[in-house]
Amino acid sequence: MSMLSVQIDELRNAARGQKAMGLFELAQMLNDAADTIWQLRDDLQRTNAENAKLRERAGNLFNAVFAKNNELIDLLCENEKLRELVRDMGELLDVLTECDLACRHYHDGCIGDCYYVNARRELGVEVDDGREA
Repeated sequence: MSMLSVQIDELRNAARGQKAMGLFELAQMLNDAADTIWQLRDDLQRTNAENAKLRERAGNLFNAVFAKNNELIDLLCENEKLRELVRDMGELLDVLTECDLACRHYHDGCIGDCYYVNARRELGVEVDDGREA
């Protein structure tokens, strides 16, 4: 039996004793005190149950935020790969302006075009390199 339940029982027993002695007002005060403690105990139990639910929800929310944070980190890494590709493409375009366009489309030894096509393929970008399949 919980400490509060014991206290409630003691108050109710004391109220019965006071009532038997004709002290009705004191008996009513003791019963009112017992009722108040009973209500507070019930309120505390409901609050603790709600608190447990909120803690569980907070944990679930934390896990969801953590997962989204990991997804964001993955996207930032992918974004960095794309930036690197764009930087490399810019450098290659500077070099390739000196190359003959026919070399870029038909000569397998053209390093710049092959790198650009392969890099785009690695990132999942559809590539049309001008060659017949």
